[in-house]
Amino acid sequence: MTPDTKSTDCATSAKLFKGVAHHVDDQLVVVMIDGLSDELCQSIRDHLVSICRGPAAADGVPGWDYKSTVRELHTRLDSKPRNLRVGMIGELLTHLLSPIVVPRLVQASVYFNKEERLHKKGFDLTYLEDDSSCLWYCEVKSGEVLAGTSVATKAVQLLRNASSDLIEKLTTTKRASLWDAAINDAMLVLTNPELGKAKHLLSADSVEAANGANWKRHAILTAGVFDSGRAGTDEIRAALAGTQQLNTGFTKEVWLVIQKSTYQAVLDFFSAEAQI
Repeated sequence: MTPDTKSTDCATSAKLFKGVAHHVDDQLVVVMIDGLSDELCQSIRDHLVSICRGPAAADGVPGWDYKSTVRELHTRLDSKPRNLRVGMIGELLTHLLSPIVVPRLVQASVYFNKEERLHKKGFDLTYLEDDSSCLWYCEVKSGEVLAGTSVATKAVQLLRNASSDLIEKLTTTKRASLWDAAINDAMLVLTNPELGKAKHLLSADSVEAANGANWKRHAILTAGVFDSGRAGTDEIRAALAGTQQLNTGFTKEVWLVIQKSTYQAVLDFFSAEAQI
């Protein structure tokens, strides 16, 4: 998939794992998780350390194995109120699924906030184009669908919130710490020459933001929707058309909508894994 908003002929459907399907329609990617299949659970086990701490940890850093990582994740989730748990699960699913559904982008960030057990305060995720030509920034918003609201409407609301929050981060002139954190993340994930290119691009974007410049921004806006209902690409596009469009100003965008009936099943999985 080429994540370019000017493309209009990209429409594909596929199974990611048993019980997990995704549909790509132009820049809109819709993922439907019908259940935590054995295949999906095994993928979480295989990638959790790398997602949370970086590939270097997955190579055998003492004390950073799967068991310690899943216990740390469970501790972080268990201590949070419901709304933050929902957000953390949505962000984790984005880490797991985005490299598969948007394969041209290489993740350059980790899930764990390194300083404290709070929700990550910087960019939710950052990516490097696979040809190292540019950066993509990702903002994830997740929520449960309230009575009287459709899944598609909720998805659009979350995408809109993600858009406005990411724009605020990218255009505030006095938030150099966002890029400092992103560079630190890249150092945990990438190796040269990709690392050198990512550090250069992040530093350049930091300077542009500090100067108030309107540089080219590429974004993945993610909505994690937790509800028993489902909405396909046609329904979500209709909801977008029926309201004010996402007026983001991004040069390129991908809209990623991840749907699951409840976040509790994921939470229960990590709880069980932490006890083994």
